[in-house]
Formats: sequence, C-alpha cells, structure tokens
Amino acid sequence: MSSIGSSTYNFIATQTVGTATPSITFNNIPQNYTDLVLVIHMAVASNPGFCTVQVGNNGFVDIGANYSGVTMGGINTSAVTSYHNASGTYFNSNPNNQLNTGYNTPITFHFMNYASTNMYKTVLSRTSTIQNNSSEVNAQAQLWRSYNPITTMKIAVSSGVNINVGSTVTLYGIKAADIASIIPTKAIGGDLITSDGTYTYHVFKSTGNFIPAQALTADILVVAGGGGGGPTYVGGGGGAGGLRLLTSQSFSTSQTVTIGAGGTGGSGYGNQGTNGGTSSLGSISASGGGAGSTNDGTNPKAAASGGSGGGANYTTLTAGSGNAGSYSPVEGYAGGTAFNGGAYGSGGGGGAGGAGNAGTTSIGGAGGVGAGGTGYTNYAILNAMGAATSTGVLSSGNYYYAGGGGGASYGAGGGSTSSGGLGGGGTGSTGQGGNATSNTGGGGGGSERASGALAGGNGGSGLIVVRYLS
Repeated sequence: MSSIGSSTYNFIATQTVGTATPSITFNNIPQNYTDLVLVIHMAVASNPGFCTVQVGNNGFVDIGANYSGVTMGGINTSAVTSYHNASGTYFNSNPNNQLNTGYNTPITFHFMNYASTNMYKTVLSRTSTIQNNSSEVNAQAQLWRSYNPITTMKIAVSSGVNINVGSTVTLYGIKAADIASIIPTKAIGGDLITSDGTYTYHVFKSTGNFIPAQALTADILVVAGGGGGGPTYVGGGGGAGGLRLLTSQSFSTSQTVTIGAGGTGGSGYGNQGTNGGTSSLGSISASGGGAGSTNDGTNPKAAASGGSGGGANYTTLTAGSGNAGSYSPVEGYAGGTAFNGGAYGSGGGGGAGGAGNAGTTSIGGAGGVGAGGTGYTNYAILNAMGAATSTGVLSSGNYYYAGGGGGASYGAGGGSTSSGGLGGGGTGSTGQGGNATSNTGGGGGGSERASGALAGGNGGSGLIVVRYLS
C-alpha cells in the first residue's frame, strides 16, 4: 500500500557506469517539478578528487565563475571546519576532503526551484566519506547565480580522473503535494470539520482560512457579532449581528475568514456600548449589530444601526435600523421603540429574523427573533447546520441564530426582565444586562440602575459555517 503523498517524489532517470568515464550528463530535464534531488554513489579508480556538478540549459553547462557556497564539516565529528567559495566554476561535494580510490561515496544534491526564471538557484548538498581511516561528513549550502532554468546537468571529478565502473547517479523530481490525496476532506480550515453523512461542514468560531483542495459548490452561513446592550438609564437592547445564508457558492481558492467580535455592553451612566464586528468569508460579509441606546439624564445616545438595529431609550425614541449592508434578502431588522412615560421600558434590539419589540409601561421590549423556524427562508438548511455542528439555539425543533437583546425596564416603576430574541440574545433587566450567547451573533441585553450604575450585556461573537456535498 502506498503512503499518503508518496506521488510527490518521482523517479526521472538513472545512469550506472559500465565503462569508466570522465563525466555523466543528464539532458532535457523535465520542468514540471518544484525541486530536483540528485543521488550519487561514486567511486574513482585513482588520483582522488571530489565530486563536481555543473548545471545549465539547452544542452550546455555553465563553466563560468557563477557558483558559490559555504561548507561545514568535520572528521569523526570531533572538529568542525568551514569553507567559503564565492566564485567557483561548479558545485562540489566535499572541497575539504576527497573521494577515495575504491570507496563508493554517497552524495546528495537538492536543487530548489530549479525551473524558476526569476531567482538564483539554491542547492543543498551532503557527503559522507572516508579519509586516512577517519570518517568525514560535509554539508553545504550553495548557489548558482543564474535566472535560467536547469535543463542540463554534468557530474564529474575535480581532478579529471574517470568515474569508476559501478558508480550510479539517479535523478528524482519533487512535485507540489496533491492536496486531495493527503486531506481527508475536500477542504481544510475551521475550528471543527464534521459530516452528517451527506454534507461536510466547516465551522469557524475564530478567524482563519477556508482552503479548498478542489473546486467546490457550497452553502455559506455568515453571522456577524452582536451589538452591546445599553447601560443606565434604561438601556436599549443590542441589535443582533447581520446574518446571511447563501447557497450554491463556488470556491476553488483559499478564502480568508474573519469572525466578528461581540460588541461591549455600555457601562455606567451614558457610556454607550459598541457595535458588533463584521464577519466575512472572502468577499461575502455580514454587518455587526448596532449598540443599544442609553441616557445619563443629560446626554442621551441614540440606538446605533447595524446588521440589526439597537433598541431605543425613552429619551431617544428612534430605534437603530437594520440591514446596514443593503442586502437582499435583508441581513437583519430594526430595533424596537421605547415607551415614553410612567414606568417606561426600552426597546429590544432587532434580530436577524424580525424587528425588536417595543417597550411598554412595565417591561422592556423583547429582542427580535433570530433567523430560524418555518417563517425563515431556507430554515431547513439552518436546521441541518445547527444539528450537524451543535451551533445556534434549538427551540421547538428548529435552530435559531442572531437574536436581538432585550430592552431594560425601570425597576423603580415595577418593571421586570425582558427576554432576548431566540438565537442567543441577552436578557434586558432592571439591573445588569444579560450577555448574549457566544458565536450566535446575539445582541446584549439592556441594563438599568436599580442597583447602581450597571453595565449592558455584551453582544455574542459571530460564526461562519460552510457545507458542501461529501
């Protein structure tokens, strides 16, 4: 049974010396490999020298002073010596040592990027030999200072003596790895790769790369980070991150994957939270959710727009709008409005499946529902992704993503907590706002000051899921 990736190391040609000869030449070396490896077992009949290799193209070798290199070696490894040659006329195997009469010396040369036309050629060589009953090992880094590709190669001995009968020289080509032969799936990348028997799923919860090993047609779920909930007084819910589900997308090259961070909940009086971060796979992106509104009594801050909009506050009655990327279908919806009067409640943040709910006299508005359920187009794909990857929020047999954060309630007026939208939205509160669920794109819940200057909840980080037929 062949090992994985064994096809990358390929035999090109070999020559065995039947009659003593001064040199061995390879011509018409194929140009479809990345590197070459030359393996030599050389013996000489008399007057020892060291092995030399000259390279060139179109049947001619370069005999000019265009070869340079550095050698490191030592006898019995007890002492290491070095040697530098800046203007040689060939590559050599062991300039500090010599071949020995009757001894078959093993030598290897590794030619990197030999077919390139825009760089000098780097060569690594290694030799092990016997001299004066002592073993010596040499390693060299060498350079052919030419932009020409190597199509011709000549092997000889520095002293001009013949290469002895029985010596062998073999040339191998090294190809770039066949990714499909060494990767168990059709692509790599992600924090999780799993399968349901029909589709393979790549789950990205952190930034990385999606790298196809072949041309693929895939369904893509992109969820951005949710917005932070608003803080005291009576903060609005954070908007969910934008969500986009695209089917039958074609990929054949590596795609950069960015996962948007959840926005930070606002803290203290009047310090509004931040929007969620954008998530993207290549050119496909979704917008971060908008932060919830806030008010410190004198300096109100309106709800922010985003993939889904933040919920409104009783002093800034306009909610943030959704679908910041102007996509069709929309990536998210607007936040909810606030109740203005009495025991007021702030609006919930918008979700990827519906707008945030309005606040009432007794409670903040619930966060907008996330994408999922039978009311959402392609919900069957979301359900399959959720079930196979254990992502999203399962409710009544359906998986939801990117729910809005709940709006805060005025606790002194008898308010109570409000729920986050299905899909990971944080709860709105009469105290500390609830954090959204990580990697759902949910919006953070709004907070109120019943127990002091408390913070809004943090938005949930984003998510990307790629699936294709296994």
